[in-house]
Amino acid sequence: MFSEYMTICIFYILGIFISKTFDMSSALFISLFVFFVAMILSIVKRRPKWSIFLISFILLFGACRYFDQSQNTLLYEFPEKYVTVSGVIYSPATNNETDFQNRYTLKLSSVSYQDKTIKTNQKILLNTKEDFPFGTKITASGFIREIDGIDNENEFDFSLYYKGKGILARFTAYEIQKTGMAFLLLTEFWAGKVREIADSIINTHFDGVNSAFLKSIITGNKGGFTRDYLDILLKTGIYRCLYTPFIHISLIFLLAGLLPFGRKHRDAFVIVLVFLYALFNSSSPTILKAALLCAFLLLRKQIFGFANKLDVLSKIVLTLTIFDPLLCFNSGFVMSVASSVLVCISYAPLYERFYRLLSKRNIPYKKFFAKLMTLWIIFVLGSLPVATYLFSGVSVYATLFMTLLMPVIIFVLILSPFMLLSLGIFGASPVLFPIIDEIMTVMAKLPYLAEKLPAYYITARTPELWEIIGFYLLWWVFLRFLKHKFKTPKTAVILTIVLGIAVSSVLTYDYNTLSIYFVNVGQGDGAVLHTSRGETVLIDGGGSADYTQGYNIGESVYLPYLTSHGFSDIDVAIVSHTHKDHVEGIIAALENLDVKTLVMPYAATVNQYHKKLCEVAENKGVNIEYLAEADEIIFKSGLKITFIAPDSDQLKSDELNDTSLVAHVTYGDFSALFTGDSTDDVTDSYPKDVDLLKVAHHGSKTASSEEYLEHTSPEYAVISVGEDNSYNLPANEVLYRLKKSGAKILRTDKLGDIRFKIKKDGTFTYKTLKGE
Repeated sequence: MFSEYMTICIFYILGIFISKTFDMSSALFISLFVFFVAMILSIVKRRPKWSIFLISFILLFGACRYFDQSQNTLLYEFPEKYVTVSGVIYSPATNNETDFQNRYTLKLSSVSYQDKTIKTNQKILLNTKEDFPFGTKITASGFIREIDGIDNENEFDFSLYYKGKGILARFTAYEIQKTGMAFLLLTEFWAGKVREIADSIINTHFDGVNSAFLKSIITGNKGGFTRDYLDILLKTGIYRCLYTPFIHISLIFLLAGLLPFGRKHRDAFVIVLVFLYALFNSSSPTILKAALLCAFLLLRKQIFGFANKLDVLSKIVLTLTIFDPLLCFNSGFVMSVASSVLVCISYAPLYERFYRLLSKRNIPYKKFFAKLMTLWIIFVLGSLPVATYLFSGVSVYATLFMTLLMPVIIFVLILSPFMLLSLGIFGASPVLFPIIDEIMTVMAKLPYLAEKLPAYYITARTPELWEIIGFYLLWWVFLRFLKHKFKTPKTAVILTIVLGIAVSSVLTYDYNTLSIYFVNVGQGDGAVLHTSRGETVLIDGGGSADYTQGYNIGESVYLPYLTSHGFSDIDVAIVSHTHKDHVEGIIAALENLDVKTLVMPYAATVNQYHKKLCEVAENKGVNIEYLAEADEIIFKSGLKITFIAPDSDQLKSDELNDTSLVAHVTYGDFSALFTGDSTDDVTDSYPKDVDLLKVAHHGSKTASSEEYLEHTSPEYAVISVGEDNSYNLPANEVLYRLKKSGAKILRTDKLGDIRFKIKKDGTFTYKTLKGE
């Protein structure tokens, strides 16, 4: 099944991932290990094992290519230097929601600092207040810095995203000036110019979502959708209908089919057009992969009469990733390749089985329904592990929407060039404009209707690597069963491997453990307790700086974190107090997950967040409990939560921080203290010598006194705090007092998400998102 090129491609990409996941020295060690294995086998067998020698070199080559391409030479050359850069604007503007509101891709020509000048053709992100058209030559001064990585597991990784596009640094321009317009003899440059003209005409004559839809169909520019609307498109699967190469290449095949030539001449015409299309879109790896795959498959059929799809795909992926190994981290490219592989290996046996099944029942349009069912199985079930790994879920109706909408989209694509020419030259298109505008209006409303369909989006926890491998081994067995190759030695080997993975996962599963997750929700608190028996407790859920603004930390960070870890059934959701930086995630959980009980303090002061919590809980049928000092929650696993504050006097306070629920969590010999935003009030009810302290009020100096820390004597202290927050937290005096107490300090602003894994004997380990 695996050809030479497929094997080379697999081990080359494996080398890239080893270098990225570990480091170059680890990749070198593994390559040398494989090399020595080949030498030993060659000596024992008395003949050279060239294939294993080749694998060792391929692994090393992949690791070296990643190491070379991922090194940001500009940062090493000009660390924290105020430099002057020259280059060409190479993309339309996107809004980056900062004071420097416009973001462009800048193709550099030179970077200068004092008397030192470096010539380069690297691409960087340019942030500026100025508006520039595509192709503008500029000179700007500012600092070259790294693109920020992730601080939360489910945060979008812009660093990895831009790495996949070959962009390794960002540049904020404090001084900038236009020096002219570029005229480059590059196809990607002129492709960008044509897209800019088309986008400009569309923006002038179409409004809002209609404009965004039409741009995504014609030019592939999806920057016009709002964050919330884009999320709906992704979850309903309608976003797949806007997959530009599929639309454009389908149109090329359709038009070629109308030509009055023989099949060979039509195929030759298609090959030329698709190659030109690939050349015109060479800056987009996803489009390039799709176009080259179609062109080479047709070309091989023309020359040899047949084409091995997987072999051709392997050659294309290998070629593209050799030129740019960072493509392996472009989620769109990865999903595209994974889908192509699944179609190559699964389409024929599935289609044959469905066609035979429908034929027996004399169902009309057998071919159509067999194709539809085949594609649904492949894109929904087959792609489930990859989709949940990359996007935390899969769209159930994506195949149906593609089938229904593709004819409409191709119809729009055929009419659009004539409409754009008319609009560009005459400023009006009285016949075509109303038709296309009405179609775009209907399409804009469709995602909201799709949201009402049952189970339109399957959310699943992010799978582990061994689960993905196990799934696709079973998928392979399933395909062999369809091909009547079930009772063969190869199938037995595959099933043995799957059984081995399953047994090892059962044997290595941690029974009788408690996991405590501190989610990096910025300037707020958000934690999860989860036992090996499946009991789940939420303690606060973070919140945005302003609850009325568009960005919601609870929906965008905390809720995705819960769903990606499979925390859909929540036994108890605890709100320490109803300040905005503690409640948004709990509200999102109440609205979207199965929460059994909501726990809050019965504070005298009732604000908008308290009202919102009660409203959502009542609408969802969630039990509400008001707890205070001396109340307890005991679980079957042995997890016990005892509330040691607030007392009756604190509940009467007008200051909500004083009403915070303080929870003493015990699990066997382990002890932890969750303090909300409480102030110090050391009494006999506070535990001594706790293993873990969630530092009160994000490290504010109103809490964590020397007396308090001496009493509780924490081994570890977690501070949930936002990076570069306006409150300057944690306070320096609190950090000093914590260090003096002997506590090891873990901060979410420095380390990202933090997870503790605890056994009943009191021993525990921890790990953080950023590697500690």
